[in-house]
Amino acid sequence: GQAEYDLNNAIRIIHEEVDTVAIMTGYTMGGGCGLANHADFRLVTDNVQWAMPECALGIIPDVGSSGFLSVLPGTLGRYLALTGQRLNSKEMILTGLGTHYIEWGQIPWLLERIESTDEFFSARQVRDIVETYTEDVMEPEPMSDRLQAQQDQVVVHFVAIERCFKHNSVAEIRSAVAEEKARGGRHAAWADRTLQQLEAASPTSLAVALELLRRVEAKMEKDGAQIAECLELEFTAMRRVMENPDFFEGVRAFMVDKDRAPKWAPEPTAEQVAAYFEPLPAEEALVLSRMNAWRPIDGDIELKRALAQKREEDEESVRVQEEVVAQVSRGMRS
Repeated sequence: GQAEYDLNNAIRIIHEEVDTVAIMTGYTMGGGCGLANHADFRLVTDNVQWAMPECALGIIPDVGSSGFLSVLPGTLGRYLALTGQRLNSKEMILTGLGTHYIEWGQIPWLLERIESTDEFFSARQVRDIVETYTEDVMEPEPMSDRLQAQQDQVVVHFVAIERCFKHNSVAEIRSAVAEEKARGGRHAAWADRTLQQLEAASPTSLAVALELLRRVEAKMEKDGAQIAECLELEFTAMRRVMENPDFFEGVRAFMVDKDRAPKWAPEPTAEQVAAYFEPLPAEEALVLSRMNAWRPIDGDIELKRALAQKREEDEESVRVQEEVVAQVSRGMRS
């Protein structure tokens, strides 16, 4: 709902003044990705399983994912959004979705160090603390034995992903993947798995998700898409997706009957897909709280005023304390 989108917005914009650290472990999917992937430092553990599986459930990726997926290299974002492919920690580091790798046993020490630090003065200070307990993945031999042992099933197929997912319709993408499979060679098994993933997903979800990413990609190329714009597009499309029969079929197949055999509606036309992005009535539209609205740094007046006031209060408190200490010191000398 609106509260979740507001939270995603807050996490993303707060980095203008505060550095954020997220630790991804175990199943990190859907909403969990929205909480973690807007952070400055995105730490991954051995057992992380990251995915945006919404298209297979009859809905679409949201929580600001259209933003962080659209800035991935090439067409990786499209691939991950449409297939719901799971990533392990090695793949997350290679794609850039994760910034640091942390051993499980180091997490309590990292958290204790962060929690015991009274005040952070710079991003460098936060980075230094994070890198004390994590691996520097940019070193020539960056990965631990555990990480090296994990199999990369995504980045190794980057050329094929780029070749197939550069197209602007689901039908063209599916056809390109089928050709990749028929071609044989090192990408054939990947193509076979990808075809199965696409066939299992809701045709409506695939079409709407692809259009969502295309719109955000266009904004990125033009002048950069802000998080609020991504969330508004996602919210608008998601509201209409939740009125679609495939949403209810996904709930039935995966949550009620649990037969995992959804019967999806046919693929929508281009006109039908465009209708998902028509503006919502004012009373239904996404409203982000003023304090959390994305603005350029210089234009974020509300946030800057609040922070300036907090600094003034802190400075005044320090000044008063210094005066008291000085008075006490003078009294002791006299």
